[in-house]
Amino acid sequence: MLCGVRTNSFKRLSNYIIQYGGVSRPTIGNYIIESLLDKNIEVAFGYNKVGPYSPIYQYADKHEDFNIVFDNYEKNSGFRALNYSANTNNMGVIVSASTIGFNNIMTPIGIAQSEKRPILLLSFFEPTNELKISPFPSRSKHYIKESITLKTSKDFVVNMEALISYGYEFPAGPVHLNVSNNILNDPVSVSVKKQTLAPNVVFAQQLCNMYMENDKKKRGTFK
Repeated sequence: MLCGVRTNSFKRLSNYIIQYGGVSRPTIGNYIIESLLDKNIEVAFGYNKVGPYSPIYQYADKHEDFNIVFDNYEKNSGFRALNYSANTNNMGVIVSASTIGFNNIMTPIGIAQSEKRPILLLSFFEPTNELKISPFPSRSKHYIKESITLKTSKDFVVNMEALISYGYEFPAGPVHLNVSNNILNDPVSVSVKKQTLAPNVVFAQQLCNMYMENDKKKRGTFK
């Protein structure tokens, strides 16, 4: 069974490429926002002490139909995303201030995992300051279905779409995308053939299926 990676997940990107003759590409930062809007996700939740200074905020600010709601406490942002997911049956998005901030959102992330709510945790890092340890506290790793770190623009679109689709797959739950700030201004890298992005959809389905198979193996070890 293939993951539910939909062809229209790439609709905005496909239209952009066709419009500009298959030459121009949106940047990674713009694609993150466009991809969420494609899925009818019009709001994300973040920490106001750091959030407005995060590069992703600059991209979100350029989209009138997308908003990041900030809170004084990171845990509250997590609960807002959880409530958003529960009330809309859509994916809640948390923009985390830092890897250290993950400690503050463990409770809502844990609830999302137990209630099978799709949550996307977005974090951004400076390569020069990248932590040499796992981005999650060891005791919280089992709350996250999958966590990936992307340091280059290569296959960014496929990886992001596969990860989001996996978050929706039963049992739904939190997934984590950790992105280097250095690539947010890079154009997306995709496989384009005859003005279609079908190869990317297939690739994303295969990657998402791999996540599912790995999850089944992990679950098997607890039987």
